[in-house]
Order: sequence, then structure tokens, then C-alpha cells
Amino acid sequence: MSQGHTPSPARVHTSSEPSSSVCPLGCQLGCRAPNQSTSAESAPASIIDAVADATERPSSDWGEVPAVLHEATSVRQQLHSPDPAEGSPASTDLEDATTAFGSNEVVARCIRMADLWTLIAVDHLGAMGTLLDSWAGVFPLFPLARSAIEHAAWTCWVLDPTAETKERCIRAALAEVRSAEEMLKVANRWGGKQHEVYRRALQERDRVVRSVEETFSEYDPVSKTIAGQASARPSEVVEHLGTTPENKKEWLGIYDHLCATANHPSLSAFEFFDFEDGRTFESVTPDYVERLLRSAVSPVVRSLEHLARYMGWNRDPLNTYVDLVNSTLGDQG
Repeated sequence: MSQGHTPSPARVHTSSEPSSSVCPLGCQLGCRAPNQSTSAESAPASIIDAVADATERPSSDWGEVPAVLHEATSVRQQLHSPDPAEGSPASTDLEDATTAFGSNEVVARCIRMADLWTLIAVDHLGAMGTLLDSWAGVFPLFPLARSAIEHAAWTCWVLDPTAETKERCIRAALAEVRSAEEMLKVANRWGGKQHEVYRRALQERDRVVRSVEETFSEYDPVSKTIAGQASARPSEVVEHLGTTPENKKEWLGIYDHLCATANHPSLSAFEFFDFEDGRTFESVTPDYVERLLRSAVSPVVRSLEHLARYMGWNRDPLNTYVDLVNSTLGDQG
């Protein structure tokens, strides 16, 4: 790395080049190939007892890696400012929305979402750092990595700099309607439609819908679409992290790998165990864990870059953080 070079956060994005070791689900995390992995059929009959009582976990010194993951929260705080900078995309969009609609809510919604989602994403990275400090095992990292990727991907989707302002606002409006509808379903399952929790959720859903209808006359409350456009699917949003057709598929592969291995119950996790002489070993290499961490850090960095660029904030703290990530977890090119 040359002296004085300020890297772009894109340097920590997952490479579009195929890995030499592609896992059965198509991800680039460096898993063993299918013919090398441990299957359910090869596990001993006493697998439950073995895993529960006699698992030997690898010990590893992660050095500065946990601190780097914790640092993401500090970086977000350093970037943050109460208001968008004068002349920033956000400032311009807020003024234009006020002129067009008499309110800037349609743009403020985008900012609120990105603010919340980046907060959750960096919190997940910090939790991953805490897990590495104690090293209780690899499996708790999977749901945290998955959620960090999802929250970062949705931030990038809503603040997509290649999209027109109206498109960004539509994406945010549809996401808020979806969120309100999901919470209404939760409240119904918790207490039923006569419960106070449900009534409050219904009032909130109706408030959100009214707000969207006031700015988008094309909103259809039946199909929950704006001009025929529905809220994006999670896989569509994660795929958007890619910059080439091949890279898009790799991000979907990473996402599917995380979901299928230790988020939803499946037998894929047998890949991480070796059985020998009646003993069970948790077989996780430091290289695999570092690849998994990079797959989570990369989109979070990009989401912070999107938010800082949109708000016109000074990105020096983020550029410094990218250097730190690359020196600790490896330069992704």
C-alpha cells in the first residue's frame, strides 16, 4: 500500500472473481467442497451426545480483529451529524420535496431508515467482536453476519446513488408500509384484534399508509404497490450489493449459505465437524472465519459510505477505518 493513499471503501467489497474453494451453496467463504465436507451419513450414531458433551473447539488468538469490529460503532458516531451538509444530495432532496409536496417527509423517511439500519448493522459487528473475544464457537456468528448484511443491503438499496430521487423515496415508502404491516400481523398473533397492542399497531399502520398516499397518488392499498412496484424481496436487495452478474450471484450465495447453515435448522452445519476415534471436533479454520467476517464488514462499510455521501458528511473516519479493516482482515482489492 503506497504512502498517503486514501482508499475507497470499495476495497473491502467482496471480489467478483470466483474463489478457488467454493462451498456447496455457492458462497465464497472458503468452505470445504462437497466431497470434503462431513455429512450426516458419516456422523456417528452418538452425534447428539458427542456434539453436546465432547466437542473440542479450536482455540485461536484473533489479535486486533475483535477491536476492529467494535470500532465500527465509533466510526459511525464520528461520521454522524444532526443535519445534512449544505449542498449535499440529502439537503437538495429535502428542499425539493418541501416545494413539491409541502413536506419533506418523503425524503426524511429515507434518512431515518438509513440511520436506524446502519446503527443496527454496526451493533451486530460489535457483537461479533464480543463473540470472538470469548470464542464460544462459530455458529453464533452466522445470524449476526446475516442480519448485518441485510441491514446494510437495505440501506444501500434505499440510498442507491444510481437511482432517481423519486425511486429512492418509493423504495423507502414501500419498506415502511411493509414494516407496519408486519408489526400488525405480530400484534394480531400476540393478542388478537381486540387487544390494545393490536389497536395501536393498526393505528400506526393506518398512519403510515395515509402518509404514503399523501405523496404517492399511485399507491394501491390492496396490492400495497406504488405504480405497480412492490416492496423489494430480501434476496433482491442482497443481490443489489453485487456490481456484476457473477458478483450478484456470489452475494446471494453468501446470503443463502448463512441462512441455510446456522439460521434455519438444517444439516448443513455437519460441514463444520470432524469425527475421529469417538471424538467430535469442531473444524473451523481461521481463514474461514476471516472470510465470513469480511462478508459482513464489507456491506456495512458500503452502507456507511452511502449514508455519509448522501448526507454530505466528512468521510475521513470511514477511509481510515477501511485501512484498518484491510490491514487486519486482508485487502479485498
